Amino acid sequence: MLALPWIMLQTANMGTFVAVTALLCTVATFLSTPYFSALIDRHSRKLMLIFIQLVQSTTGLLTCLLYWCDVGSNGLLAGAQLIFCVSSNLAWHVNNAFTQENYQCHQYAKISGYREIVIQETTLSAGAWGWFYWKCGGSLSLQCVQR
Repeated sequence: MLALPWIMLQTANMGTFVAVTALLCTVATFLSTPYFSALIDRHSRKLMLIFIQLVQSTTGLLTCLLYWCDVGSNGLLAGAQLIFCVSSNLAWHVNNAFTQENYQCHQYAKISGYREIVIQETTLSAGAWGWFYWKCGGSLSLQCVQR
Protein backbone atom coordinates (compact mmCIF):
# COMPACT_ATOMS: atom_id res chain seq x y z
CA MET A 1 0.00 0.00 0.00
CA LEU A 2 2.87 2.38 0.72
CA ALA A 3 4.48 1.78 -2.66
CA LEU A 4 1.39 2.93 -4.59
CA PRO A 5 1.74 6.69 -3.91
CA TRP A 6 5.45 6.52 -4.77
CA ILE A 7 4.62 4.86 -8.06
CA MET A 8 1.98 7.50 -8.79
CA LEU A 9 4.47 10.26 -7.96
CA GLN A 10 6.79 8.99 -10.69
CA THR A 11 4.43 10.68 -13.16
CA ALA A 12 4.90 14.44 -13.41
CA ASN A 13 2.47 16.75 -11.57
CA MET A 14 0.78 13.97 -9.58
CA GLY A 15 1.28 15.47 -6.11
CA THR A 16 -2.25 16.84 -5.91
CA PHE A 17 -3.72 13.58 -7.20
CA VAL A 18 -1.86 11.58 -4.53
CA ALA A 19 -2.97 14.05 -1.82
CA VAL A 20 -6.62 13.84 -2.93
CA THR A 21 -6.36 10.03 -3.02
CA ALA A 22 -5.04 10.04 0.55
CA LEU A 23 -7.87 12.35 1.60
CA LEU A 24 -10.47 10.08 -0.02
CA CYS A 25 -8.96 7.06 1.74
CA THR A 26 -9.14 8.88 5.08
CA VAL A 27 -12.75 9.99 4.54
CA ALA A 28 -13.83 6.52 3.37
CA THR A 29 -12.19 4.93 6.40
CA PHE A 30 -13.79 7.45 8.76
CA LEU A 31 -17.27 7.00 7.28
CA SER A 32 -17.10 3.20 7.11
CA THR A 33 -15.98 2.61 10.71
CA PRO A 34 -19.48 2.60 12.28
CA TYR A 35 -20.66 0.07 9.68
CA PHE A 36 -17.63 -2.10 10.32
CA SER A 37 -18.50 -2.24 14.01
CA ALA A 38 -21.94 -3.63 13.17
CA LEU A 39 -20.42 -6.14 10.73
CA ILE A 40 -17.95 -7.35 13.32
CA ASP A 41 -20.73 -7.92 15.85
CA ARG A 42 -22.90 -9.84 13.39
CA HIS A 43 -20.43 -12.04 11.50
CA SER A 44 -17.64 -14.49 12.17
CA ARG A 45 -14.41 -12.62 12.83
CA LYS A 46 -12.31 -15.43 11.39
CA LEU A 47 -14.29 -15.44 8.14
CA MET A 48 -14.03 -11.66 7.95
CA LEU A 49 -10.23 -11.81 8.22
CA ILE A 50 -10.10 -14.51 5.55
CA PHE A 51 -12.34 -12.40 3.31
CA ILE A 52 -10.12 -9.34 3.87
CA GLN A 53 -7.04 -11.36 2.89
CA LEU A 54 -8.81 -12.55 -0.27
CA VAL A 55 -9.87 -9.00 -1.19
CA GLN A 56 -6.38 -7.61 -0.65
CA SER A 57 -4.66 -10.48 -2.48
CA THR A 58 -7.06 -10.23 -5.41
CA THR A 59 -6.60 -6.46 -5.58
CA GLY A 60 -2.81 -6.80 -5.63
CA LEU A 61 -2.91 -9.58 -8.21
CA LEU A 62 -5.31 -7.71 -10.52
CA THR A 63 -3.24 -4.54 -10.24
CA CYS A 64 -0.08 -6.45 -11.18
CA LEU A 65 -1.79 -8.27 -14.04
CA LEU A 66 -3.27 -5.09 -15.48
CA TYR A 67 0.09 -3.35 -15.35
CA TRP A 68 1.75 -6.38 -16.89
CA CYS A 69 -0.76 -6.14 -19.76
CA ASP A 70 0.02 -2.40 -20.10
CA VAL A 71 -3.49 -1.40 -19.03
CA GLY A 72 -2.40 0.22 -15.75
CA SER A 73 -3.09 3.81 -14.83
CA ASN A 74 -2.83 6.12 -11.86
CA GLY A 75 -6.60 5.76 -11.40
CA LEU A 76 -6.13 2.00 -11.04
CA LEU A 77 -3.42 2.56 -8.42
CA ALA A 78 -5.64 5.03 -6.55
CA GLY A 79 -8.49 2.50 -6.55
CA ALA A 80 -6.17 -0.20 -5.25
CA GLN A 81 -4.94 2.14 -2.54
CA LEU A 82 -8.54 2.88 -1.50
CA ILE A 83 -9.36 -0.84 -1.31
CA PHE A 84 -6.22 -1.56 0.73
CA CYS A 85 -6.88 1.36 3.07
CA VAL A 86 -10.52 0.51 3.81
CA SER A 87 -9.92 -3.25 4.11
CA SER A 88 -6.91 -2.69 6.39
CA ASN A 89 -9.11 -0.51 8.61
CA LEU A 90 -11.66 -3.31 8.83
CA ALA A 91 -8.92 -5.82 9.66
CA TRP A 92 -7.64 -3.54 12.42
CA HIS A 93 -11.10 -3.36 14.01
CA VAL A 94 -11.58 -7.12 13.74
CA ASN A 95 -8.23 -7.64 15.46
CA ASN A 96 -9.32 -5.23 18.21
CA ALA A 97 -12.42 -7.37 18.74
CA PHE A 98 -10.22 -10.47 18.99
CA THR A 99 -8.06 -8.72 21.60
CA GLN A 100 -11.09 -7.82 23.70
CA GLU A 101 -12.41 -11.38 23.48
CA ASN A 102 -9.19 -13.20 24.30
CA TYR A 103 -7.37 -10.99 26.80
CA GLN A 104 -8.16 -9.31 30.10
CA CYS A 105 -8.50 -5.54 30.37
CA HIS A 106 -5.09 -5.02 31.98
CA GLN A 107 -3.43 -6.78 28.99
CA TYR A 108 -4.98 -4.55 26.26
CA ALA A 109 -2.27 -1.89 26.29
CA LYS A 110 0.58 -4.37 26.03
CA ILE A 111 -1.08 -6.36 23.23
CA SER A 112 -2.05 -3.18 21.35
CA GLY A 113 1.53 -1.93 21.60
CA TYR A 114 2.85 -5.16 20.12
CA ARG A 115 0.25 -5.04 17.34
CA GLU A 116 1.15 -1.44 16.52
CA ILE A 117 4.84 -2.30 16.19
CA VAL A 118 4.07 -5.30 13.98
CA ILE A 119 1.69 -3.38 11.70
CA GLN A 120 4.08 -0.42 11.30
CA GLU A 121 7.03 -2.70 10.55
CA THR A 122 5.01 -4.82 8.14
CA THR A 123 3.53 -1.84 6.30
CA LEU A 124 6.84 -0.02 5.95
CA SER A 125 8.79 -3.07 4.86
CA ALA A 126 6.09 -4.18 2.41
CA GLY A 127 6.00 -0.69 0.90
CA ALA A 128 9.77 -0.56 0.63
CA TRP A 129 9.93 -4.00 -1.00
CA GLY A 130 7.08 -3.12 -3.37
CA TRP A 131 8.85 0.04 -4.46
CA PHE A 132 12.17 -1.84 -4.77
CA TYR A 133 10.67 -4.60 -6.93
CA TRP A 134 8.81 -2.05 -9.03
CA LYS A 135 12.03 -0.12 -9.66
CA CYS A 136 14.04 -3.28 -10.40
CA GLY A 137 11.27 -4.78 -12.53
CA GLY A 138 10.93 -1.54 -14.46
CA SER A 139 14.69 -1.38 -15.02
CA LEU A 140 14.90 -5.01 -16.05
CA SER A 141 12.03 -4.69 -18.53
CA LEU A 142 13.63 -1.60 -20.08
CA GLN A 143 16.93 -3.44 -20.45
CA CYS A 144 15.16 -6.35 -22.17
CA VAL A 145 13.42 -4.00 -24.61
CA GLN A 146 16.64 -2.17 -25.46
CA ARG A 147 18.47 -5.40 -26.36
